[in-house]
Order: sequence, then structure tokens, then C-alpha cells
Amino acid sequence: MNGHLLVVRLLLGAGASVHVRSCLGGTPLFLACQRGHVDIVRELLAAGSDVAARTNEAGSSVLPLQAAAYSGSLEAATGAGAAQVHDRNRFGSTPLIVAAERGHAAAVQQLLTAGSDVAVVNNDGETAMSHAILQLSWRHMRLSDSAECAAATAATTDVVRALLAAGADPRRPGPGDATPLHYAAQGGMGGPFPGIVEVLLAAGADPLALDSRGVRPLDTARLQAGLNFEHAPTLALLLHSLQA
Repeated sequence: MNGHLLVVRLLLGAGASVHVRSCLGGTPLFLACQRGHVDIVRELLAAGSDVAARTNEAGSSVLPLQAAAYSGSLEAATGAGAAQVHDRNRFGSTPLIVAAERGHAAAVQQLLTAGSDVAVVNNDGETAMSHAILQLSWRHMRLSDSAECAAATAATTDVVRALLAAGADPRRPGPGDATPLHYAAQGGMGGPFPGIVEVLLAAGADPLALDSRGVRPLDTARLQAGLNFEHAPTLALLLHSLQA
């Protein structure tokens, strides 16, 4: 669990099985992927670990690739079985959606290269891009300072760039007809998302798109800028896009 490669090698050399399961049903490969222990993942794969062995987690049957996507380890995600990129967890999320949610841009790119579909939605009807931006707002609430929020925002901006480059639709509405730009214009507790807004606008996002409440991204940005001047750059970006 703590990533001791030497111990793993000693146990394997003594005949330990790579197919043994924990009391919660996790295989060694699943646990190593979950914690991002890349060297141990490689060791277990070389010893014959089954990339298709599912782990029962919180009532869901999960592949090692899902765990690797959560940890964001590019090498672990590669080793855990790129052919299983379309697998879904109990929330209907593919590994791509999971990696995007966590802001793991490198893992997102690897999964895209392996054939992940940017248009797939989870059980809530969110694509990887919408889910990544929406979850960034929630992650801001759990982070301790502005530097951590800024780092998380930068990482998700890179995720959005990668998804757009792979063909994600910046105008696609999700739950409540909200587009990715609606979520980006809202920003988070730790600050606005002007970088994400700029990337979405450059890809053709519509600042005047109406959600099911009749609210536009522009309206959201105006409200946020009125409450906190830090959001003024987001509003300026949206207004400038309408003048272009």
C-alpha cells in the first residue's frame, strides 16, 4: 500500500500470488494503480497480473484502469490496459471522465490517444469537459489556499485544451442545458476561470447560449463580477468575444 517496490519483489520471488485480493476485493494491481505506484504496476504486470480483473468498490465493479485514471499516473494508466478505455464506473464515468475530473491532463491525453470518446456522458449527462469544469468549482471548496486553487485551475485548463483538440464540442449542453462556458463563467470559490473561458471562446463557445433557466454565460459573468471584482476579467473576455 505504501509503494515498497523491494518488498513486492521479495514477495513475488517467494511465490506470492498477484491474483490475491484484499478484504475489500482489491487486487494488488488495482491498489497500485489507485495509489499511482508506477514501478509496482510494472512489476505486477510483468508477473502476470490481470488487467481485466475487476474490484468491487462501494458496490461497483471497477477495472485497474479506472483506478489509474483517478490517480493520474500516465504510466499506470498505460500499463493497466488501454483497451479498456470505454469501461464505466457506478457513476457512468469512463476513465477519461475520471481523469478529467481530477485535472490529470497527461492521463487525459494518454486516454485520448488510446481511443477514449470525448462525447460520452456520465449518469448525470455530463461530458468529460463539462464534468471537469464543474468539478473544479467543487475542488476549489476543498483546497486550502489560493495557490492550490490556481494550480488546480491551470491543470483543468490543460485538460480542456486537450479535450477540445480531440474534438470535444464547446457548445454542447448538459444538464439543465448548461454549456461548458456556463460552468467556466461561474468560476470557483478560489477565483475565476478566465483561462478556461478564453480557451472555450477560441473554440467557438457561445456567451449568449441560454440554459433551461434562461441564463446566459454572459449573465453569470456579470453577476460574479458584481459580487467579486476578481471575476471582471472573465466578463471582459465574454464582452470582447461579442465585439469580434
